[in-house]
Amino acid sequence: MNVVPAAAAAAVIAAAANKHWQQMKNMMETALVLCGLSKGPCSHEETWWWNEEVAEAVRERKKKYRNWKKRKSTEAWKEYNTHNHFMALLDFVQDSTGELLM
Repeated sequence: MNVVPAAAAAAVIAAAANKHWQQMKNMMETALVLCGLSKGPCSHEETWWWNEEVAEAVRERKKKYRNWKKRKSTEAWKEYNTHNHFMALLDFVQDSTGELLM
């Protein structure tokens, strides 16, 4: 039986790992060349219904939530939960007859 020294086995494993990492690096570089790189804009700013009014409603909702989390009081919960935030946002995407503007 032929016994391989531990150092030689470690060298073979390291060489195989380096080979795989190099292959992965080559694939990533090829994908970058072919597809390009873009972080893109924030997705909610791309939607047609997202405007300053909606953004302000979301900021206000988050502010009330943080206040409730900090105070942990019933009054803060009621202030946060006075209306369903989905309904508040829905008001911005409905016309005067209640039809969705989609």
